[in-house]
Amino acid sequence: MARWLVGGGLLTVWGVSVVFLVVLVGGGRVGVAGYAVWVCAAIAGMSVFAWCAGRVRRAVAVRVGPAPSVSAGELRLALSRGELQLHYQPQVTVGGDVVAMEALLRWPGPRRPEVGAEEILRAADACGMGGRVTAFVLESAVAQAAVWHRQGWAVQIAVNFAAADVLRPHFAAGVLRCLRRHRLAPEAFKVEITEHGELRDGRRAAGALAVLRSHGVTVSLDDFGTGHCSLSRLRMLPVDELKIDRSFVSGMITDERDAAIVRYSLGLARCLQLTVVAEGVETQQELDRLVAYGGCLVQGWLVCRPLHGAAATQWLKDHASCLR
Repeated sequence: MARWLVGGGLLTVWGVSVVFLVVLVGGGRVGVAGYAVWVCAAIAGMSVFAWCAGRVRRAVAVRVGPAPSVSAGELRLALSRGELQLHYQPQVTVGGDVVAMEALLRWPGPRRPEVGAEEILRAADACGMGGRVTAFVLESAVAQAAVWHRQGWAVQIAVNFAAADVLRPHFAAGVLRCLRRHRLAPEAFKVEITEHGELRDGRRAAGALAVLRSHGVTVSLDDFGTGHCSLSRLRMLPVDELKIDRSFVSGMITDERDAAIVRYSLGLARCLQLTVVAEGVETQQELDRLVAYGGCLVQGWLVCRPLHGAAATQWLKDHASCLR
């Protein structure tokens, strides 16, 4: 009969989070305790390393990427104090017509560098606050878009949602309630589904997105080509738009493989009658190349950097003649 001694913990060394499990086993078998760390690591998106020394078996799960620099307490305070902000970046045609503004989450701070959306959301998910942060972004973005529409600027607002957001109960109903509360037409709203994160229930996600599309909401597949099974997700989900990831756009001038991926994505979208947005367009050469490939919507610093609410409003005012 095997005897077990199981211990473990969490270490952060040089910004890397390490979950470790030590199992001392009689009979030379690791068994279920050793297997458990593999399961937990897989769920958390970690890599697993293991080694043995005599009768000791150790399994170590290493979280890929740096540990969150934001604590749960800091994030709760930031939400309660209204420190989180949305910045907005235009999406325009190659001719300069303004089609949409994407809401991008930021956390500025006087005593530390600005924290971006990826870091904020990673910290929020780690402490169970992902839903609260997503609700803040949705409410703030729709409220700002409603103000712009009342001023006569009929620009679409785009908001990012992770796969976990779409799978939350009553996701579609919550989005529609928010739109009604601010009197913003569903046609003025765009849901951008990020590729980062496994979509565990594709049928349920497709159902929620289909409800939104039936009301006029646009559905966009963000970071196309980088995440979990892009083609499978494209086939599974009811989408209107693809967003080509900035890594391919920035590389297409010097790397023929990136150029081929961009051309393929544009051709695929045309065959499926989908709109395309190229992210991260920073140079005139990149814009010219996209025009040569048949054109699409563009987003990036060549057009405009992300702007806070007042600055974004002024930008729209200055470009009112370019609004569709």
